Amino acid sequence: TVKIFKAALNKFVSITNDIFLSDLTARHFDQYKSLRASQISPTTTNIELRALRAAFRTALRWKYLSIDPFLETRLIPIPQTEKAFISQSDFPKLISTIREPWLRDAVFFAALTGLRREELINLTKSDFDAINNQIVIKSNANFKTKNGKIRVIPLSPAAQYIIQSRLALNVSEY
Repeated sequence: TVKIFKAALNKFVSITNDIFLSDLTARHFDQYKSLRASQISPTTTNIELRALRAAFRTALRWKYLSIDPFLETRLIPIPQTEKAFISQSDFPKLISTIREPWLRDAVFFAALTGLRREELINLTKSDFDAINNQIVIKSNANFKTKNGKIRVIPLSPAAQYIIQSRLALNVSEY
């Protein structure tokens, strides 16, 4: 988040030529949006625009601005796309093409549990609750969950088997 905010603010300053906050108008944000949309995807442009909006609302709250120059700026409409799924018949084909056992287990485990990529990558032995056959996903010093909340995921017998086989290898804490 900090990287996104810094990048958006730095790009905004480079486009607006480092003018005073009080001199900003909706036109500056429209110019930014137009230029960035020609350079990057509309979705990424909207992410940057949301970061700018948050920064300028903070400037308002802190009384650096008396009016919100961002107020009339709209995000770029993004057409809704259909979600991509792997069909039940295609999933075995996918699994059979993965040669590395650890990767095959990771993909299969992710499909069984619905873990997000970062959750899977940061999963440790201590996250596994063998008594209740569940995984507890929580933020730590190296990882923050998507919404900052603890997530408890019950494990199917197949997911339990994958965990037990990985734990038996005792390769690392992850």
